[in-house]
Amino acid sequence: MSFPKGDITNRRRESTPARDLLGSWGDVDIVRNVINVLPAHWICQNLAGLPLRDGDIKDEQRQYAAFADVCRYVFLTSEPSNDWRLRESSIKTYYDFVEMFKSHLGERPRGAWSLLAKRVTNKIRVVDANRAYLADSLPFLNKLYKAQPDLDPTNLAAALFTEVVPTAAHWAQAIAHTVNYYLDDSRAQARQEIVKLAGLQTQQNNEQIAAYIHAALAEDPPVWGVYRTAHMDSVVDSVRIPASTRVFASIKEANMNAGAEARSPILGIEEHGLLAPKFFEATAPQVIGGILALKHLKRAPGLAGRFNRFVETAHEAPQQWYVNAHSDLVPWPQSLVVEYE
Repeated sequence: MSFPKGDITNRRRESTPARDLLGSWGDVDIVRNVINVLPAHWICQNLAGLPLRDGDIKDEQRQYAAFADVCRYVFLTSEPSNDWRLRESSIKTYYDFVEMFKSHLGERPRGAWSLLAKRVTNKIRVVDANRAYLADSLPFLNKLYKAQPDLDPTNLAAALFTEVVPTAAHWAQAIAHTVNYYLDDSRAQARQEIVKLAGLQTQQNNEQIAAYIHAALAEDPPVWGVYRTAHMDSVVDSVRIPASTRVFASIKEANMNAGAEARSPILGIEEHGLLAPKFFEATAPQVIGGILALKHLKRAPGLAGRFNRFVETAHEAPQQWYVNAHSDLVPWPQSLVVEYE
């Protein structure tokens, strides 16, 4: 599986107000209009067959926001004030995903009829296969059906949702942090090397680009700290931590202490879904290489070309927050405007 190989420069402003705000066609909000919506578009159009309005980037952004709520509820909920909203949003996203997925499959034959169906066909019985938005997802749906012939549509949908949706926002954030890192003029040489390696598209070159990505994420990890519950009595730096104790772990400081040569985690938790090393290192290098290859790429002037974020100290460790367009604090970047020719 791979992400769609569309021209990255095609994802510019879609509305007249946005064009007026950003100016020339050489400007693009690379985070809001490209990176954040890419995994949402891929999951909807290439995997699950969820409908998106053709050419409507706002629809993709709404889907990204829904997936981001799931990610935040599963991995990052630490403020009680957000818990209920994130819970309700995540439940709605899950049921919308499952019901749409099930509607494509219809009811599978069971019992003896199921055995007969396996002999007759290896293809999925998609009840609405004539719908245009299913064109890109049909190959995957057929492959999924063939690999799991005994699972009913509900369990198939739940398995797919669990595998890809909760990590979509963190995948996008890892890409955004890496692009932002190599946009600095001081890293122009490394940026050129990434572009050169990405152009050859070999496994060896992808591994070399992955090393650049991990270097960026070690210095600027998407998640700077996480709350976790100790499952057993432990001792960390001569401090005894009893089982069931809730602790705060600083990923930022752990990466700093590990040194520049360490292969740093992306999340500080078990990596799976879109952040599974095999998948991440197969997709991220080409996406990042494609963005950094834009001719004469540079940050937009002023605040538009920077992440709108700040750092605060929590539990004697640095924590980062982003500010969105509604002045809300969120855990991932919302915008980064770049210029290119």
